[in-house]
Amino acid sequence: MRIFFAFLAISSLMISCGGSGSEESVAEKLEAWELDFNSLRKSEANCTGDTCTYIELSIPVLEGGSVDARSRINDYIDATFREALKSRLPEPNSTAPFPELAESFLEGYKLFNMEFPESDAAWFLELKGDSSMLTEEYFTAIISDIDFMGGAHPNAYTTIQSFDLEDGRAIDILSRYDSIHVFTD
Repeated sequence: MRIFFAFLAISSLMISCGGSGSEESVAEKLEAWELDFNSLRKSEANCTGDTCTYIELSIPVLEGGSVDARSRINDYIDATFREALKSRLPEPNSTAPFPELAESFLEGYKLFNMEFPESDAAWFLELKGDSSMLTEEYFTAIISDIDFMGGAHPNAYTTIQSFDLEDGRAIDILSRYDSIHVFTD
């Protein structure tokens, strides 16, 4: 019986001592962060030269790291791209897969041409996050949004949002500095 209790005591000591190293092993098991891009380009059939309606997407996707942080950041990026697309579709549906949303953009151009056949201007929409940056501690999504859907000139916007990779929360740049100086000529 003593041998049994001694065995039990030694076993529980080994298990409890191994527990302190398990936190380290979990942290070590996290995969390194990686930045990839889901790219998509669709254009109307029978495109010729510069008079081609098209849509081009380059969506940054984070891989590795913690599941919660990765999900929080990727969900933000997904929502940002969907919202930008939704405002340019004939029927504002933002839940469909991106290839279907791209087709809907092209369909919008066809509908526009049916209503205004004298318009010969091609449309385009480029939503690109390929300038986004990943460091050891932070991810910065830089999303360039350029479109032409008729009118006098194209429109261009840039959305920039940084995230802490530890928890995936958005970083408020202004709160990190006591003051920001803007220099003008």
